[in-house]
Amino acid sequence: MQQVSTNPAKISSTEPHQTSLHAPHYRGYSLWFSARHLAHQIVIRLLRIWCIWSGAARSFVWHIRIQSSKEASRVSLGPVWVQGPDGSLVESLGTRARAEGIRSLWAKYPWADVVHQQIFLMGFDAGEQMYARLHRTETDKQSAVQS
Repeated sequence: MQQVSTNPAKISSTEPHQTSLHAPHYRGYSLWFSARHLAHQIVIRLLRIWCIWSGAARSFVWHIRIQSSKEASRVSLGPVWVQGPDGSLVESLGTRARAEGIRSLWAKYPWADVVHQQIFLMGFDAGEQMYARLHRTETDKQSAVQS
């Protein structure tokens, strides 16, 4: 049976765990903590994977429902022509920008379908509305300063 030396003068640097009688207990606690941490990380990773796959499954189901609906499977980009300030018909820049956006969407994501186009155009519309609000706010501020 080996005796554990507690005298600092007799402890060699090659025996790091024999510095006290409580070292084996500390090592066990460290292993328990590491095992709990690893189990926690595995559970978190599995939950993340579950969220990703359940979201993908919901998206798939709604894609199929939209694709299988009796409505026409195309999106409306808006009017091609709008009335200009002088009353003449001019090409709609918003419609042209939407068409270019859809082309770039297809170029980057060739698998994009009608659902993706609708989502893209919803974002486009939200951007236009935000721009209009900001522009209106700036115009209101300028007219208030001039008054």
